Amino acid sequence: MIIAMTVLSAEKHPDAERLRVYALRSTYGRPLLQVCANLTNVYDVGDVVAVCQIGHEVSDDFTITERVVRGVLSQGMMIGTIEATPGDDITETCADLKVS
Repeated sequence: MIIAMTVLSAEKHPDAERLRVYALRSTYGRPLLQVCANLTNVYDVGDVVAVCQIGHEVSDDFTITERVVRGVLSQGMMIGTIEATPGDDITETCADLKVS
């Protein structure tokens, strides 16, 4: 599933100069999600982004998993900004996006 989420914070990764650590939330009252991402796309606080959730099958041989990236937990994968309401399931909207 791909969910629209709001960026609550964006910080440099403590052990990797080419990574950032984001705190994200889909809707108020829902748990925070932490995602590590490279600097190809940089997101700002308040941006609404599409986030592949743990268990989402990106392709036949790649499924999103929770993992530790240089000592920091990453709980999904951001695939870009989107115009949507945080919390919306946008899986079908993102079907044509290329994820690499």
